[in-house]
Amino acid sequence: MLSQHRGGRCHQRAACRLDPETGDSRWSARTAARWNRGYVRSGSVVGLLDEKVLRGLDIRTGRARWEVGSTLAGLRLLGTARGLFLCAARKGLYAFDTGTGEQVWFHEVIGASGDWGGTVVGHDVFVTVATTLFCCTLAERG
Repeated sequence: MLSQHRGGRCHQRAACRLDPETGDSRWSARTAARWNRGYVRSGSVVGLLDEKVLRGLDIRTGRARWEVGSTLAGLRLLGTARGLFLCAARKGLYAFDTGTGEQVWFHEVIGASGDWGGTVVGHDVFVTVATTLFCCTLAERG
């Protein structure tokens, strides 16, 4: 179980992996931002997003495997599918490789403004921004 919370055994500005039976902290990873903007698991990697940085953490140890730079302001973590962390920001949709953090693709959305929402269902990504719904089907990566 991965948790973000204040007090107790996890501290502010941290993501913690808790033992589901005892509630004890297995590890804690500090972030630079005051608040984490989300996390999602893909296999043995946890994608952790703070204000401007997406990090890939090892699920067993909490150690950073990779980090994607500080130009991602406003990014929102939507989910994971086919080995990709899927994110949205003001300019469009992004996909990052879960193993390396490399940006795999970007899909520009022109004229969109407002808060992004989204979910991943199987290989389909449903994303809303303002009053527009997008659906993308992710092809096999080759």
